[in-house]
Amino acid sequence: MSEIPAKIHPHNLASGESSDEEEFNLSPRKRRRNKKIPLDLDEINVALDFNGFLDVETFFSDNFQWFEAAEKTIFKLYSNVNQVKCAGDSCSEGAKDKLEYNLDLSTLELSQVIKHRRLTEDEPESQPGPSKNTEAANVSEDSNFKTPKPKCRKFIFKPFIRTPTGLEHDESKEPVDVIIPEQLAASYGLYLWPSAPVLAWYLWLRQDDIKGKKVLELGSGTALPGLLCAKFGAEKVFLSDDAWQEDTLKNIREAVKINNFSDSEKVSVEGLTWGDYTEELFDIGSSELDFIIGSDLFFDPEVFEPLLITISYLLEQKPDTEVLIAVQERSSDWSIEELLIKWRLKCCYIYPRDFLRETGIEEGDLTGKHSIFLLKIFPSNHHGNI
Repeated sequence: MSEIPAKIHPHNLASGESSDEEEFNLSPRKRRRNKKIPLDLDEINVALDFNGFLDVETFFSDNFQWFEAAEKTIFKLYSNVNQVKCAGDSCSEGAKDKLEYNLDLSTLELSQVIKHRRLTEDEPESQPGPSKNTEAANVSEDSNFKTPKPKCRKFIFKPFIRTPTGLEHDESKEPVDVIIPEQLAASYGLYLWPSAPVLAWYLWLRQDDIKGKKVLELGSGTALPGLLCAKFGAEKVFLSDDAWQEDTLKNIREAVKINNFSDSEKVSVEGLTWGDYTEELFDIGSSELDFIIGSDLFFDPEVFEPLLITISYLLEQKPDTEVLIAVQERSSDWSIEELLIKWRLKCCYIYPRDFLRETGIEEGDLTGKHSIFLLKIFPSNHHGNI
């Protein structure tokens, strides 16, 4: 496998993106009016051009009195909206619990704000499990709006044996399953992104190389790849995420419990903020790591350098540590080439079509519509071949 320039995304995003993406790419000055909303008031229609676009400059100009006309139209369209108005101290105590809505000014469509009940200091936090609800109670009075429930997903990895013609299931061994709790209404770190199963399958196919070894997962979030390594025989697995994201760390600890590692020294959860030289980083760096793994870590250009700083430090402690990051292509303009040079690193790519060859697994079944590959990072004075 040859080294190639460290362009995070060598190709453009695949076609077939969602209609939301197309809507987002419209001119920021104009958004298409929802044709289903009968804006029949002259005060509003004057801000629409002949193509039905909403002209933002006209809509928000000082001379354009749109609010009262829009309010009347909204109340006409949404008769169930609470029209009680409160101002300052005149609001009653119960007004704080009234229904609230967000208004999309491009369409005049309403979406209800979902409220969550805060736990009091005397009320214990819920202890979620595979079948328990970890979300706070929904106090909304409207039965049409439900608080999204947490979701547990089970991933089953069937043992295999290698034959001259490829892989075959090994019926003599029990499958390995990993249960992942997701908080679908929460932050990015609590959601299983498509690159995590890709990395997990790559590690499953290389399990003989990882058994008995020490593994660190960076940006674990839902921790599928790291927990899989622990289940098929890694000696020690560190699951880490941003030390400042306590909700994410709690979710990782919950995943550890669900997968029966809570009382085991085999798996530990660590707060590790990229780019920070902390006691946790020094302790992990002194652990003689064999593998550093992660999925969808290059999601924002602002985190590229802090992430590489952390990887660079860990590789300084043990240069032959194997670093494998699953990457989902998002922009052809994103590049880490200069940052790799700055931190004395190199990289090469491993594509699913290569490591899935002769496995019986179709690349599209694993990656879906996404363009995903593995990025192997290593010190500039080391080779990157597997």
